[in-house]
Amino acid sequence: MVVSLAARSNILTRHKTIIVTGSNVGLGLEAARHLVRLDAVKVILAVCTLSKGEQAKGAIEASVSRKGVVEVWPLDLESYDSVKAFASRAEGLPCLDIVNENPGEELTVTVNVVFTLLLAFLFLPKLRETATKHNQEAVLTFTSSLVHYLTEFPERAKKVIFEALRDKETARMDDRFISSSAKPKVIINNVNPGFVATKVGSRTLVHAAEGGVGTHGSYLIDCKPGQYVRYLIMPMTQ
Repeated sequence: MVVSLAARSNILTRHKTIIVTGSNVGLGLEAARHLVRLDAVKVILAVCTLSKGEQAKGAIEASVSRKGVVEVWPLDLESYDSVKAFASRAEGLPCLDIVNENPGEELTVTVNVVFTLLLAFLFLPKLRETATKHNQEAVLTFTSSLVHYLTEFPERAKKVIFEALRDKETARMDDRFISSSAKPKVIINNVNPGFVATKVGSRTLVHAAEGGVGTHGSYLIDCKPGQYVRYLIMPMTQ
């Protein structure tokens, strides 16, 4: 399924403040470009290297012809202090409507899981505050992958999962890379962009960022709720 953004209304992104992590290249960059074009009031590129973020900002402004919308903020998802500092800075925003956590193709549980989720939890108070202030849902969306179907993730059955993940003798690094990737006030979803060209896949990130109650808790594939791998939704005793 291909999402035609030209035919979509910008009503769900117009005047919104949006953060996109991992947004200096690839899916994150193209999603940010779409969001600027769809009349977001502020799009924050959360990047590890500021110089690369500034290059991405320039590319977006040149292609969309909108200046004063994109900001570049430093975020190192391998640093606890950087994550906390970024979230603290976001607390100072007048509002925060949408967050797209797009950590990229990292090989570490720290980046793809621990600090990505820590950042999400730190964002939730501001997202809820914005949702209450404007009487509409905020959105927190994660870029995920179809390949989570391919991992067995045996550590899930351990009493302390992270202790099991630290065991070098039993570590299965190829498998680990695969696995890391009421009316609510904050819509939370996961989006699988698919094995597609970057510019096409980025449109699925925009679709997820637009939210909608029907996407809450969903694993989105082809821009509609799909099925999580079975072990994620079954009781641990099974």
